Order: sequence, then C-alpha cells, then structure tokens
Amino acid sequence: MRFYLISRYCAYILCGLFLTAALPAAQVYAKEIGLTASVDKTEISLEDSVNLSIAVNGVKTAPSPALPDLKDFDIRSTGTQTQVQVINSQVSKSIVFTYNLVPQKAGQLEIGAARLELDGKIYSTKPIIVTVKQVAAQSRSGRLVFAEASISKNKLFVNEQAIYTFKLFRRVNARNINLKQTFDGFREEPLGQDKQYSQVVDGLQYNVYEVSKALFPSKVGVLEIPPSRVDIDILIQDKSRSHSDPFFDRFFNDPFFGGTSSAHKTLRTSTIQVEALPLPEQDKPAGFSNLVGQFAISARLGKHELEFGDSTTLTLTISGKGNVYDIPTPNLDVLDQFKVYPDQPDFKKWIDGKNLAGGKTFKWALVPLRDGDLQVPPISLSYFDPAAGKYITRQTKKISLKITQAPAREKLKIVQAPQSAIAPQAPEVKILGEDILPIHTRLSDFSNQALTGPRRNYLWAAFLAPVFLFCGTAWWVRHKDRLKYDLAFTRNKNAYRSAKKRLQKTQSAGNGESIVEISKALREYVGDKLNLPGAAFTPVEVELKLREKRFPEESAKSMRALLEKCEEIQYRGGAQRPVASDKLIEESFEVLEKLEKKL
Repeated sequence: MRFYLISRYCAYILCGLFLTAALPAAQVYAKEIGLTASVDKTEISLEDSVNLSIAVNGVKTAPSPALPDLKDFDIRSTGTQTQVQVINSQVSKSIVFTYNLVPQKAGQLEIGAARLELDGKIYSTKPIIVTVKQVAAQSRSGRLVFAEASISKNKLFVNEQAIYTFKLFRRVNARNINLKQTFDGFREEPLGQDKQYSQVVDGLQYNVYEVSKALFPSKVGVLEIPPSRVDIDILIQDKSRSHSDPFFDRFFNDPFFGGTSSAHKTLRTSTIQVEALPLPEQDKPAGFSNLVGQFAISARLGKHELEFGDSTTLTLTISGKGNVYDIPTPNLDVLDQFKVYPDQPDFKKWIDGKNLAGGKTFKWALVPLRDGDLQVPPISLSYFDPAAGKYITRQTKKISLKITQAPAREKLKIVQAPQSAIAPQAPEVKILGEDILPIHTRLSDFSNQALTGPRRNYLWAAFLAPVFLFCGTAWWVRHKDRLKYDLAFTRNKNAYRSAKKRLQKTQSAGNGESIVEISKALREYVGDKLNLPGAAFTPVEVELKLREKRFPEESAKSMRALLEKCEEIQYRGGAQRPVASDKLIEESFEVLEKLEKKL
C-alpha cells in the first residue's frame, strides 16, 4: 500500500514537471486586455475582512492599479499572483493583485472602481457593494476568539488614577496580533509588562493576553474611551480534505503541508464612558500643584553637628500612589541661614498592587552662613485625596543643627638671627691643579639632559608608527576579504548606502513610481540589514523583525508607520499615479538614519 501511494505522488510530480516544460513551447494567446475586480464574500460582520482581487488580463506585466478612495476600509496589500491557463495549446495569462480590506463601520459599503492606464488607454472595474453587519450580541461561550475591556472607575476626579484593562481571549493559534488603542482626554501610563495566562470561561480553556494601563483624565466632563481594536490572524485546522486513503489524509494534513488555514479577524471592544469631576475649590491650599492620590513626605539630614565652613546634605523624599509624574519641587525657605546647592531630583516608579506608584527624591547641600544653633523649618506638601474627598497637607518635622566655630590655626612665628658686628672674611682660594676635562663653571651646565618636548614626541611617533601601520593594513585586508566572501556582512554594510542612493534618485526623478520606489528602498534596507531573503514584508512584520534584532523600539515603530503611510498613499490614489512629497522622502531619510544608530 505504501509503495502504491509513493508511486501516486511521483506521478503527480512528473505531471507537474511536464506541464511546466510544455508551457514555453505552447503558443501564447493574445487575449484581449481587461481589468476585473472581485471579492471573496459580499456579506460580513464588523470583525471580519474582505479579500479583494483585481485581475489584469491579457498582459505579461502590469503596474499596480490605482485603487479608489476606500475611506471606509483599512487596506493591506497581500501580494501579487500570476495565473496561467492552457486551453488547446493556447496560453492565457493574468496578473492578480490581492488586498485585504478591514471595514471601519457597519452598513452598505462601496468598493469603488479601480483604474489602470496601459498604452494610453484607461481601464476600470465595476463598483462592488459589501454589506457589513454589526457583531451580534452573543454569549462568549464557544467563540474561538473575543476581546473585552473594562475600567476600574467610571466616575472620578481630574488627575485621579483609573485602571484600564484589555483582555484578548483565544482558543486557537494566532499570529500577526496588532493592538491599537487611543485615549483622547487622558494621560496614559503602562502598568508593567503585558500578561499571558490561561483562564476557563464557560467550561472552555482560553489563552488570555492582558494589557493594563493607568489613565488620568486631563479635563472635566464626560469623556469617551474609544473601542480598543485588535487585528489578528487566527489559524484554523483545515478539515475540508477528504481522501479515501487514511495514510494519504494524515500525510497531507501534516503542518509541513499547510494543514491549517488563516482567517483575519478585527475585534473591537465596547466604548467606555467616564465622567471626570473638577477638584473642589473649597479649602484648596495656596499654591496647590494638582497632585491627586495618597502621598507621604519625609526629610533627613546628613550631619546635625558641623564646623562653620563645612556642609551637610538635606534629603527630602515624596512618594505615594497617583499622578506621581506631577510631584512638585518643594519650597526650601532657608536662604537666610544657609547657602543652598540643589542636586538633580531622582524619580522612580513602580507598581503597587494594580496602581501606579512612585517617588521623587530631592537633595540639597547646605553650607551654614553663621555659627550657633540653626534650624531647617518644616517642608509642606499638599495633595487631594479622592478616597477621602478632601485636601490634605503633610509636612516634615523641624530639624535642628549645631554649628561650631572652627578651631584657631597656630600662627607661624618668624625670627631673625642677630647680626654680628664683625664682617666675615672671604676664604683664600688656591689652585692646586687642572683637570684634563672641561671645567663647568655655569649652573645651566648641570640641567637635566633628558628628552623633553617635541623631541620626545617625535621619538615615540617613530617607534609606534610601524605598529599602527601593521594593524591598519591587517584590518583592511581582513575587511576586504570579509566583503568578498561574507554575503551577510556585505549586505549589512551596503544596506544604508543602497537605500539612500535609491531615495536620492527617486527625489531627483519625481516620477509616478516614487511611492513604490520608496517602499522598495525601505523594505530592501530591512532585508539587507537583517540578512533576510527577499523584501516582501508587511509593515507589522518589519517592526517585529527589527525588535527581534534589538533595534530601538521607537525606530522600529517609525519604520512601520512610514511603510503604512506609503501603502495608504499608494492604494488610495485616483486615476493619476501617486507621487511622493519631499516631506515623505525626508522622513524616509530620518528613519534610516535612526536605524543606523542601533543600540
């Protein structure tokens, strides 16, 4: 039986090779040029997507068609395919451009006519109507994937902390998970690392991905938190294959042969309304700095006893839960007693349970202006406690210092020996003999004769020059050999230069293919920099690959945003080919320069 199955597989392979070899010999049928558009389905829910295919018939090569203004959809290009049909030894060829469209709202949405200009003639497709329905309110039970969002408080004061929690539940494998959240009217702060765990919902076990953020309303009124949106490709086991042979069925359902299919889902949570109340004016302390939460203040002194002219360090710490980034710099009123030298404040944040907490440490060097008993007066901190619904003022204790006078230094007494009344007589000098060597009679003859100044520098340079020359030559030879034999190293080194050259050429040409050229330059740069085959990456894949190679997170996000902008301009154009602006090209240069500065 196994020998029979292997024979069948070999027969299939030979048939494929025969057809491939026969295609070039077949007569090419010059089919009339045409442009058609089709979708895989015309009725979907708001969390599904539509696959749009635009086929260019009767040509060997064709540029990308200009898509209409699809403002009701998010567009993602999924590639290009070539379809060949052989009928009676005649070949018809079509080039198919595929796109994934994600609806932004429910209703009757129109996919307008796509346009293509070939040889001075304009071809267009017919509009397509897609019916998008709201996601039915249904039980979570049995769903493969769903998302939820919640907030800890729906009514709170301005600058009060609330915890927003997003959860993604799934029972199947998934990839290309992309979460988008906006919080207009709030200041957001992440609460630690994202969490992943398992949870049983209605008797079924789900893998849960949880993201929590601390939100602080920045204005008064009813604020809306828009739905969090997550794009996800779920992998579903393909059960459509049916074979009479169990071995054949098991063989081709193996993951190596792609026994799963991918379905794109766009999940949205519900809109959340929050009422932000103003802080009360009654009993508001003077100079209140909008600090909201629960805080504590403490102070300590390095030395309580010191000599006049010496210094001590005053350390003040403010910590607690709330809008910790707004902790104010306290007022230190000691200028009449001390000379003050402030240090840079030290800020730290941490997670206290499910709340954002933090503290700020201030340090001052104090130099007393006089001796005696001095005092550091209490330092106050005012904040609004939303739990108590009132303003609270806390202050440190008064700190006393004792400044002592420095001990008097012993004065140096200078005395002079008494002069003798009798002047000393000069001793008589007699020459006893002369040396055959020259006699040095000048003090300069006994100076240090060591090499100094430029002469020493020249000697060191002459000694070290051969060493540096040898090292430089060895490095250059090794570098040239590596460029010659190490393809990955060569691609990495030439990535920035090649991308920059292509962008400069696009900028000077200013033709209709400039958007395509910019996108190709950026993708080829990533492929060369990371030594990846090809350059067919989606913006999301580009960001993930850059993060995996430890590129800065901000630079990876900038590259993804730039590629998405290029795709949006390219696929939302009209009849004219989109042309890139100088601003977009300059932005491309900036993103490439940032990526070159890898951590």
